[in-house]
Amino acid sequence: MSIRVLYITGETVPGNNGGSVHVWEVASNLSRLGYNVTLISQKQGTLAHSEYLKGVKLLRPNMQYLNKILPIAGLKLLPKLLMRKFDIIIERYVTFGGVGTIYSKLKKIPLILEVNSPHTEELIWRYNITSRAIVNMLRSWRNVQFAQAKKVIATSLTVVPEHARLKTEQVRWAANTDMFRPELINTEKADSLRKTYNLGNKFTVVFAGTFRKWHGALDLPEIVKTVISKDKNVQFLFVGGGECLDEVKAKIASLDLSQYVIFVGEQKYEMMPYFMAISDVGIAPYNAAYYKPLKDFGFFWSPLKIFEYMASGLPVITVSYDPLPEIVINGETGFITPAEEPSKTAEAILDLAKNPLNASHIGKKAREFVKNNYTWKLHVDNLDRIIKTTLEKINNF
Repeated sequence: MSIRVLYITGETVPGNNGGSVHVWEVASNLSRLGYNVTLISQKQGTLAHSEYLKGVKLLRPNMQYLNKILPIAGLKLLPKLLMRKFDIIIERYVTFGGVGTIYSKLKKIPLILEVNSPHTEELIWRYNITSRAIVNMLRSWRNVQFAQAKKVIATSLTVVPEHARLKTEQVRWAANTDMFRPELINTEKADSLRKTYNLGNKFTVVFAGTFRKWHGALDLPEIVKTVISKDKNVQFLFVGGGECLDEVKAKIASLDLSQYVIFVGEQKYEMMPYFMAISDVGIAPYNAAYYKPLKDFGFFWSPLKIFEYMASGLPVITVSYDPLPEIVINGETGFITPAEEPSKTAEAILDLAKNPLNASHIGKKAREFVKNNYTWKLHVDNLDRIIKTTLEKINNF
């Protein structure tokens, strides 16, 4: 009999952001392996409250209150869930989650906690919470979630409370190498994008993702200025939205650089492989100076866009925060530049633009590296091992 998984997240699935992509790739690949997967995710727009998609049963309650997603609101499904049988629960950890924790406790079903960040500490910092009572309450609920988990998977041990680190396995996220591939450059969609945005034959640098300070968004104008001052045959393709987008646009305009930068805004996720296919290099100039938790806990993100750049056959230019040099091998699959020095990112772009054949060669190696190490299929094969080992330990207890 197939293993029955209850997977819980506050993301909208399917969706465009990294969390949504991650959850859907895990759920659909578990289904591919023969798991019976039920996924609880956020209801949004015209998405159905309940549907089957690629073998995954999706349940979508509304978990939004006061413009915030509170996954604990998924408890409204608890009466229905108590009527069903599951073998294991996977929950994407956030402070105001815990449906999986409660269900695990009630039904004595093992819980695997999927951890992407020190979410509680981020909240305390972001909202400047100084009340000792509130801080203690938030941390206590976090500790309950980690204590209930039989297993934790995380991008970094630093984001896991010390009492749960012995049961934590460190993992990396990944890319869909069937979806992101360089051959897409020869498709009608790719040709249409080139014409729509008048890309021509210039060397194209893509920045894809959310325009946030710590993503390096505010450093982009300086990077563009430095590159264009030395090579006007380079153009920049900026894909995405976010709170810093208008500021970046205004700065680019004030520097009289608008003719070298194409802003295409937020795009449906299925279009992202085509934008990457028509590019020559992908940049990820993260700047942790803008985000204190990244300074306190280390660079705990495992950025999907880096894996997707590489899967698309692009050399990647990113920065020296660990573990990024483990993912992008300097000089082989891309370039690692000193963190918080955008001028160095510009220099790396100029070096690649001078030798497009070398850029292409590095991009091919980048794709091979991702195919061999960082695909969602490989990630879920590892998760399959973790799930089965967890269940075996409980059954043998």
